Amino acid sequence: MGSRIYNQFVDKLEVAVRALRIGPAHIANIDIGQMINSRAIAKIDSHIKDAVAKGAKLVTGGHSVRNNVADGPFYYAPTVLDEATPEVLIHCEEIFGTVIPLFRFDSEAEVLEAANNTCFGLAAYFYTNDHRKIWRVSSKL
Repeated sequence: MGSRIYNQFVDKLEVAVRALRIGPAHIANIDIGQMINSRAIAKIDSHIKDAVAKGAKLVTGGHSVRNNVADGPFYYAPTVLDEATPEVLIHCEEIFGTVIPLFRFDSEAEVLEAANNTCFGLAAYFYTNDHRKIWRVSSKL
């Protein structure tokens, strides 16, 4: 995201992610359920470790969760990674876990180039209040 709002966004995202409640999906007010199996946990964990080893900063999460509500082996804390780079595995591999890598950019052209520089196209998201930008950017993704 644009450098001028990047740090503000990271701070607000951290607060929101830390507030998420982890536990069984059948309990009211739970936001994050468990992962499918131990392989999913291992993949999430390995992608986070890879990102940190390549310079990303762990903002929140990055660990298994087990407590009186999330009482099982397949819970993983929702994770935010700051300053991720295109070299990290999570940039080009889907992990099917609650991990948000943040990539800094300074221009629309730069972010479009990065978003389109993959052989996969599972999903792309962006947020703006500018309706013209919605059409322009979405048509280029």
